[in-house]
Amino acid sequence: MTGYGIEACWEDFRLGLLTSAVMNLIAGATIEPALMGGSGDSIDISVTEVLFDRMAAAIEAHGVLDMVSD
Repeated sequence: MTGYGIEACWEDFRLGLLTSAVMNLIAGATIEPALMGGSGDSIDISVTEVLFDRMAAAIEAHGVLDMVSD
């Protein structure tokens, strides 16, 4: 795409992270509470870690909250 620079790409990426966070919050409201602690015996990872902890880390790492003005 002509005229779509790296700064615009990064801004769109950061906005995408924000959109994903909102979608995760909505999805989190529909998850069976028993699954929130873990995904099962075969893997050692929780649903909350996947939906919220990793997303929070990505939002922090890429300065997404800096885009939100007061």
